[in-house]
Amino acid sequence: MKIVDFNNGIKGKIPNDWKSETSDDVVSLYEPDNGVGALQLSFYNIDNAPSIELSKELESYLGDKHEKIIVKIIDGRAYSDIEDEDGIYWQYWLFLKDTTVIFVSYNCDKSDKGIEDPVVKEIISSIGL
Repeated sequence: MKIVDFNNGIKGKIPNDWKSETSDDVVSLYEPDNGVGALQLSFYNIDNAPSIELSKELESYLGDKHEKIIVKIIDGRAYSDIEDEDGIYWQYWLFLKDTTVIFVSYNCDKSDKGIEDPVVKEIISSIGL
């Protein structure tokens, strides 16, 4: 695993064979040779970040994109997963690091669902080291 600075000192670990690219303030993480999906991170500095209700914010955001949304709090992070009508499997997280709100999404073909889950969970849990 290697440590990557995702955004202004917010770091995390990704596997050595994964790549990190930043474009338009979005960090994309993926395994270029054998990967099946992509993880994307966005960071928002908000003065009142600690007062945000993460599950409601994630539900509101996803409500514009998907139907039948169930948001859970797992390890202090709002989380939801969805298979869309186009056959894409999505996972979403929303959580805080000090005054930064971090939005993370992962997507892959629904036939690849679960393949990268262990590494995705490891990356998510490492964000904010």
